[in-house]
Amino acid sequence: MMHALQDGVYMEEYAHTFIIPEGHQLEQIAVRIADETDYDEEDIMDVLTDDEWMEDLYEEYSFLEDDIFDSDVRYALEGYLFPAAYDFLEEDTPIEEMIESMLQRMAQVYETVQTDIVEENGDFGPAEELNVHEVLTLASIIEREAATAEDRRLISGVLHNRLEEGMRLEVDPTVAYAIGEHRYMTSLMI
Repeated sequence: MMHALQDGVYMEEYAHTFIIPEGHQLEQIAVRIADETDYDEEDIMDVLTDDEWMEDLYEEYSFLEDDIFDSDVRYALEGYLFPAAYDFLEEDTPIEEMIESMLQRMAQVYETVQTDIVEENGDFGPAEELNVHEVLTLASIIEREAATAEDRRLISGVLHNRLEEGMRLEVDPTVAYAIGEHRYMTSLMI
């Protein structure tokens, strides 16, 4: 005990640490991981687009839905990798393990948020009619469109109303994502 007090607490240093900011698309996440690890972006994207591995993940994570395999979905895990700080002790941590850490975090946060909303409101609100994939897609759109928490509420209400009426969403992030460019505004596009 004396030696422990004299030497202090030994903290093992992380081999890899990276932060995934909110609003990052899958390709940006791959770049972020590549910048902070020994993996290159191409290797990371190969894992993130491996159909066989996606099937295994689909079996393992109940919140992943059939929608991830839709031919209109650019990347199956787009929107499912939770934005946060990630630390890994092992130098040779496999890419798959890093990605699964992000999926596990998403599952935990999604469940917590859903439980909190249901406890507060008695149901999941307007999202009650949506599956997990649709909720995450809508949340991503709202995140890109809004500047403040109040903006998020207003934009969410507008988008839910449009969905309820069968209208197109017609917001800049959907157009920018569809054309594959990161644009702030699309109203000047021709």
